[in-house]
Amino acid sequence: MNLRLLEFVVAGNEASDLLPVRSRSLLRAHDAVRGFWTVLDEGPVEHCLALLLERTDGEWVAHHVRADAGVENGRTEDGEALAAHDGWVYVFGSHFGSKAGPLRPRRAFVARFREDDAATGTLPVQVVRNRFRVHRAVNDALVKAAFTPLPPGERVRQRFIGETVSRGTARAKSWVRRLADDDLPLNVEAAAFTPEGTVLLGLRFPVTVDGEPVLVELAGVPEMFTPGGGWPRAGRAYVLTGVTPPGALVGF
Repeated sequence: MNLRLLEFVVAGNEASDLLPVRSRSLLRAHDAVRGFWTVLDEGPVEHCLALLLERTDGEWVAHHVRADAGVENGRTEDGEALAAHDGWVYVFGSHFGSKAGPLRPRRAFVARFREDDAATGTLPVQVVRNRFRVHRAVNDALVKAAFTPLPPGERVRQRFIGETVSRGTARAKSWVRRLADDDLPLNVEAAAFTPEGTVLLGLRFPVTVDGEPVLVELAGVPEMFTPGGGWPRAGRAYVLTGVTPPGALVGF
């Protein structure tokens, strides 16, 4: 087996995921034989999309994609996960906050774009900010799960839930009603569509009481982008077993 170590620098930023390019027209536009999408996590989503491409001469290059989210420009941050479905690439925000809290509404978003549209000109990006609706749905699903999530300590609960509620209340934000004192802060790190069109969200936090990583199934994500399509609904929650060493905490 031949292995090559490649180092890419894209806007001096951290890349959060890799997703294979499926659009033949996009590859042709860059004279590439294959490639991967990545999303950076420092800045709004329209500034944080990039391609890693292998050109026909064998050289690998990084290409920062110029994108436009329209009225949502500048209103998102911390894109973490990529997933493909029906010709669209979806970008999921972390739904988390800074490492010290609180939760940030700008990170509670899903965006999408057509891969073929990236072949020419500025890429149009659709953005839906859910204002903690996904947070509420996932927390409700975890309450019903067949496993027990690891509860956060009081300091974590206060910094991520308590301070978020306090700030939202002070600013008269309607999303405050979607947060409860016993909620778990979510940190989305991975996503993949199932054949049925639902999405499996891989969580960095919470994990189970045994330290195992958790996935939550989300339905209705594509419908978020259609008029009157409603909001995502969380279904079953799953545990990925066999990957956690004894005494360790392993999230996605």
